Amino acid sequence: MKQKIVFIAGIHGVGKTTLCEYLSAELSLKYYSASNLIKEYGKIDFPKSKHIVNISGNQDVLICAIAEFLEPEKTSILDGHFCLLNENGEITKIPSSTYIEMKPQAIICLYEEADVICSRLKNRDKHSHNEKLIGAFQDAEISYAKEIADNLEIPICVGKSGEDREKIRDFIIDATKGS
Repeated sequence: MKQKIVFIAGIHGVGKTTLCEYLSAELSLKYYSASNLIKEYGKIDFPKSKHIVNISGNQDVLICAIAEFLEPEKTSILDGHFCLLNENGEITKIPSSTYIEMKPQAIICLYEEADVICSRLKNRDKHSHNEKLIGAFQDAEISYAKEIADNLEIPICVGKSGEDREKIRDFIIDATKGS
């Protein structure tokens, strides 16, 4: 892919959209949501439960959507996930081939307290989530993000969504120098 991507990950409700909107304005970078790209390109809708069917197939749609919608040779912010809950509510890693094809320049993985995430999801989606599952989901997300960053030999920053804005902004500036 010719696109230059800073991939901002975290589980549902962690604060990706809020942070990405801030970073987009602060750094004058276009911001895209992986789920919105999948919905638009693949005409796919996702349930409020966050239990996703066909995780692997959706990632194939995402790669096509990136090629279609992101501007070549320009750095963009893309928010998405490393893990999702499958149709049975089990934590499932997104295939590593997705990130190999995406070729992100850098990864940011966000975290937040599990009770805060549960509250946000309840308010936003009107769907309750188990706090213990949310904690395990978040741990899996961070662990797999680090694994992918190591495998791709790219920089990673793990930060708290509401508290580490400046640290994350500076990380992006450093990671995209010369882009």
